Amino acid sequence: MDWRPSEAITVVYGPLAILDQAFLLNLLAAIVALPLIFLKDRLIALPFIVIQLAILTDFSVFRIYRFHIDFFFVEMFFREFAGLGLSWLNLTFIILAIVVLAALLFVVTYAFATSKKTQHAGKYLLVIFVVSFIGQCIHAWGYAHNYREILRVSPLVPWYLPMTATLEVKALGLFDAGIRERQLSLKLTTNGSFHYPKSPLSCAPETPPNIIYVILESWRFDRMTPEITPNIYQIGQDSMTFTDHLSGGNVTTNGMFSLFFGMSSVFKQQTEATGSLPNLVSSLDSLGYDFHILANQDIIVNNLNTQLFGGKPTLQSAYGGSNGIGDAQLISKLTRAIRPDSPYFAMVFFNDSHFPYRTADDFRQPFQPAQEINFGSVSDTTDPTPFLNQYSNAIHYLDHLVGKLKTHLKETNQWDNTIVVITGDHGEEFNDNGSGYWGHGSKFDRFQLGVPLVVHWPGINKSINYRTAHEDIASTLLVEGLSCNNSYADIGTGQSLFSDTPRAILAESYVNKAFIKEETVYEIMPGYVETYGLDGQLDVKTHDNILGSFTKIQTWFQD
Repeated sequence: MDWRPSEAITVVYGPLAILDQAFLLNLLAAIVALPLIFLKDRLIALPFIVIQLAILTDFSVFRIYRFHIDFFFVEMFFREFAGLGLSWLNLTFIILAIVVLAALLFVVTYAFATSKKTQHAGKYLLVIFVVSFIGQCIHAWGYAHNYREILRVSPLVPWYLPMTATLEVKALGLFDAGIRERQLSLKLTTNGSFHYPKSPLSCAPETPPNIIYVILESWRFDRMTPEITPNIYQIGQDSMTFTDHLSGGNVTTNGMFSLFFGMSSVFKQQTEATGSLPNLVSSLDSLGYDFHILANQDIIVNNLNTQLFGGKPTLQSAYGGSNGIGDAQLISKLTRAIRPDSPYFAMVFFNDSHFPYRTADDFRQPFQPAQEINFGSVSDTTDPTPFLNQYSNAIHYLDHLVGKLKTHLKETNQWDNTIVVITGDHGEEFNDNGSGYWGHGSKFDRFQLGVPLVVHWPGINKSINYRTAHEDIASTLLVEGLSCNNSYADIGTGQSLFSDTPRAILAESYVNKAFIKEETVYEIMPGYVETYGLDGQLDVKTHDNILGSFTKIQTWFQD
């Protein structure tokens, strides 16, 4: 058989990924089994039985639902298994199958555990570790090159956390720009049952509007006021302010994903595997838009430029200096680049509102006392006031830069034909509830997930108080701004920003994910589901029936 290199590397990587995950899970089982040696030999087999059953069960669940078992799924299974489409007959069969499998696994595992061959287990483990590490290195290389045939395998392996090391791959001289460019040109469009969009987009705007995304890093919901952000506040007063808006993640990569793709970041691996670009970006590209991508952080290393824009050239994608210099460069570069006679999309991603919260040296800092935070020295009893002031000063400075952008657009007669979306990638917490949470990425409360949303949309003036989400923005721009003849259900999991239909949101951090319905957060932790209020304080004791919404989001792209 004449294999292509991409097919061969998948044949190698796939088994290594499965072996790696099985090795890690069984290593965990071995650690749990050690104390059992002192109790009874036969108990040694129990942890291994549990692990093997979990893996086999997950394969069955993934085949049906196209998502892996997590503890939210386990809890809902025991609460409302009928919501998964299972009958009592199905449940009886499942229990019998588990009993039979457990018996077989007990015989095999106990026989191995008590075999004399286990004296060589250390050697076997070393060999498996080396082979598993090779699999991780293959993924790191594939991730750096956006290698589709590697990336599409990882989501199929249960609970797999593959390694990424783009900087290290480049430092070791293993990066090949030609391979990456060829991979970026590949569009697989589907990966199993994943289809994005569900049907081809057909967009024909009568007068194509310019679209600008202005994103303030770590900008939380209550830092948009007349005092802190007078320019942005006035834009909202003249057009649209959304007062109850949530990001799709409490970290940058996931918040940005939902903002551009119009869907939950639980689908991020699938889009990487298929090479899917955001519907918004691909539609603008087909309509002949110019692209101006500017970020005061390295969006190439964290793969955002590849995932969101297909590796398009950037005007700036690097930290441009401290004390406000880098963010100021974004505005000066953009205003020089845009051409009023050609429709364009621009992204301006400010970074000074990220820790340690910078402000230009010569810029007035009205919020005092202000102090730079040291996360290593704060606790749940620390007064956040000086750190919040430092943060507010940084946002106040970025508001000044947004004002300069607005002035330029007005002076060049572009303001009335430009949609400007101003928001944050995620929020930022400052021990607001006295529970010791600082920064972001640690909780799915309103402080880390809630962000401002102000939209200048020519001809529209309203304040919107119902719940909206990042995944609504791109879909609304496509349907309402670019006149795409597609339903919202075709485009993503978002809804129209102009619809007050209740939202159920699935958000992610780097590790956990959470389901948010109304004012309740269901955070899926390692081992259990933690339930709390969106304000971070409520100890919610009751669960409403949310399984239907959860499975609807998870299975949106399936046939």
